[in-house]
This record gives sequence, structure tokens and C-alpha cells, in this order.
Amino acid sequence: MSALNDPQAVREQYRTEAGLAARSALYEETTGRYAGDVQAFPFEGGMFDAVAANWMLYHVPDVDCALSELARVLTPHGRLVAVTVGKDNLLELWRLVGAERARLARPIAFGAENGAQMLSRRFRTVEARDASGTVRIRDRDAVERYVSSTATWKRYAERVPAELEPFRARRSNVVLVADK
Repeated sequence: MSALNDPQAVREQYRTEAGLAARSALYEETTGRYAGDVQAFPFEGGMFDAVAANWMLYHVPDVDCALSELARVLTPHGRLVAVTVGKDNLLELWRLVGAERARLARPIAFGAENGAQMLSRRFRTVEARDASGTVRIRDRDAVERYVSSTATWKRYAERVPAELEPFRARRSNVVLVADK
């Protein structure tokens, strides 16, 4: 088994985000044929049998434009697989720092609650498959780093309790399978 598919090696590689951040930084100024934005693909129409959009459509400024592009580059019977989160993703973590209401109230541009309906405007069939589960959180510092990782939620990091008992948080994920 090579290091690329050795579970222990993968766990160690992604134990922190430092390696991923270093690799991502190298590609900040990428150019070339396939460096395109999901809102404006540099591909001909009908070029792909399948496209994956995993945990990213909620970051896109114009989701409808992105979905149009995804549909455009698929063959007539092509398939899109999009993975996204629900509003209640990791809600127990957000409850811990007093951000539960704010998290539930926030709009998600493309989430478990609205993704299937948005895809149905561009695709013949859409199936939502629940991919939820739990994550065991044991480390106070991990919670603080996670909460601090975005400007929007950073202010809640100071609310992480000094003493933290291990707990489980629900992962609210859905896999949306859309056929053109």
C-alpha cells in the first residue's frame, strides 16, 4: 500500500490543515485551460458524462449561474453529484459557544434545505441521499480553531469553555444526485 492510500498516512497528513494550506497556496495564481470558475467554465457544452461539486456550491456568489454551467457541460444524460450541508450541521458545537440561533438563521445559498429544489430547475431528476453522521469532538483547541476559522464566526471562539468534556456533534450532509 502506498502512502497515498494508507489510512494511517492519510490521517497523519490531514491531522492539521498545515499541509493542505501549503499545497493550496502553491496554486493561488493558476492559469491555463482548466483554471475556470464554476460560474464560467472554459469547456464546451456536453463535454462530460458526470460532474462532482462537493461542499462548494454554497460558496458560489451566483448559484443559479453555476448550476446552469454545470448542466451545460454535461452530456444529454449526464449526472451531477453535489454534496452539501444542512443548517443544523455541527449544531451541538455551535450551541456550546452560544451561536445556535445565529447558525440556524443564516442563509445557505445551496444547502440540504434548498439544494434539490434548485437543481430541479435545471435537471430532469434529483435524488437527495442523506449522508449525515456524527463527529466525536474531544479537543477544546480543535473547537476553538474551527470556530475561529472564518471571519463570520470568529467572535464566538472566546466562548469555548476552558474545560471541555468530549461530545458528539451531528454532521448534517446530503448527497444530491441530479440527472440531466
